[in-house]
Amino acid sequence: GGTNNRLRCRQMQVAFGDSSLFNAEFTVRNISNLDSLSYKLNVNKLHTSSRELASLLNAYAHIDTTMLSGSIGPLGGIDFTGQGEGTLNNIVANGCLNTGIGNLNVSVEIDRESADAFNVSGHIASTPVALNSYIGKRASLRTDLTVNGVVGPAANTNINVNGMVNSIRYANVSID
Repeated sequence: GGTNNRLRCRQMQVAFGDSSLFNAEFTVRNISNLDSLSYKLNVNKLHTSSRELASLLNAYAHIDTTMLSGSIGPLGGIDFTGQGEGTLNNIVANGCLNTGIGNLNVSVEIDRESADAFNVSGHIASTPVALNSYIGKRASLRTDLTVNGVVGPAANTNINVNGMVNSIRYANVSID
């Protein structure tokens, strides 16, 4: 007897679209008590393409991606690995996003401040991101940023981004 209070999934693999793949494992604890519910998610691999991303955004988020195609097209292949854990009031996550134009390492912590507002803090660091497809010249940008703020109803959202542009390359000019 008793109540099963834990859900665990190992090596979940979901294939979708022409070549997209999601491989992850997760554990959810204290399912029967939302006040103490906790979870852990490991994304071993998420792979898709810019074309399939546009299709998913259109189909599931109802976003008209015709205007986005020029922005997301250069991303090409998109791969993500990362992990997150937390409760219904706190999330700590980090991961690495690799695309055809560059890579981002991201870490974030989100704490519930109220029923509809969250404190957000994090760090974003990039490899040189190729901007060629966007500005028509050989160019790249590398950044190291910290993000802090509150996300809530539109009038109460306040995000501060601080950091450095570690390098800029434009045509034959480099600034490091």
